[in-house]
Amino acid sequence: AVPLERVLLMGQSLGGGPAIYLASKYSCAGLITVATFTSIPAVAGSYTGILHYAGLAGWLVDVFDNASRIRSVRCQTLILHGREDDLIDMEHAE
Repeated sequence: AVPLERVLLMGQSLGGGPAIYLASKYSCAGLITVATFTSIPAVAGSYTGILHYAGLAGWLVDVFDNASRIRSVRCQTLILHGREDDLIDMEHAE
């Protein structure tokens, strides 16, 4: 078995959610995210700004609250995001 301290986690887009979750729970060598989002409601809100104004954002189940979980990550982290990403806005990487 490979020791967790030698495991590098990487997730792209939706895969960033599980990678951030695992890095927040276990000590690992590092975390890399590529074009990952802060939360499901934030992504939905960027497409349908009306969700926030209509009070509907609370109806979305957020199993990937990456903005909160990333605060628990203690390993070295590299966050990559392209400015011309048409799906996930750059603000999710800031």
